[in-house]
Amino acid sequence: MKLKDEVAGSVVTVAYLVGVVVLVYMKRESLPDLALNSIGDFLAGVFGPIAFLWLVLGYRQQGRELKLSSEALRMQADELKQSVEQQTIMANAAVQQIESQRAALEFQQREFERSISPAFRFESASRGGGTIGGPVRSVTRLINSGKEVSDVLIVFEPPIGGNEQFVVPIARNNSTQDLVFNFDWPGKELIGVCAISYIRSDAKRVREEFLYSIPAENPYVRIDLMLPEDQATLAGGLMAK
Repeated sequence: MKLKDEVAGSVVTVAYLVGVVVLVYMKRESLPDLALNSIGDFLAGVFGPIAFLWLVLGYRQQGRELKLSSEALRMQADELKQSVEQQTIMANAAVQQIESQRAALEFQQREFERSISPAFRFESASRGGGTIGGPVRSVTRLINSGKEVSDVLIVFEPPIGGNEQFVVPIARNNSTQDLVFNFDWPGKELIGVCAISYIRSDAKRVREEFLYSIPAENPYVRIDLMLPEDQATLAGGLMAK
């Protein structure tokens, strides 16, 4: 209840009571003759307006308190909303930071693996045999321009003639190794997988896959790094066999 309501209510109450006192004083001679029920009616009539006045003032006070309570709840809701928004921003920032750290770690891991990995490529060195349907001798050179690795195993799937695999104990940096193939002149193009596995300096065995092909019109063993689109080519070639 505001102060002005209290003051107004008090002033009205005092003035009213003063008026009642004056009225009672003026009627003092007839009061002893009143019955008890008349006295009760008189008191109810006297204090009824006062009670009604303070009931109205109390209702007004309750309304103001409810308004203040609603305003306080609204402010708390706004603060909670702002807190949730700030927490969301902080959570998003934390997720972005974690993603950045993960990407940085993956990059560092890739760079580390690249720094200790070989760089294999194949070059056709020579080819012997020129009779269709006759024997062919093809030499392909394995070159390592990367780091040294050991226990190199080269497997051809399917085998080329009788050559299924080659073993190279150590492939040093800038080293070469000739792979000799002997097979019959094919009636159609042959394709397959050349898988190279080796052990790096971190003692981890790694497998790389290449795509080999032997043209029918000019048979020699060609080996290239396998690309994603080569998977479909390889699958189609193997199904056609």
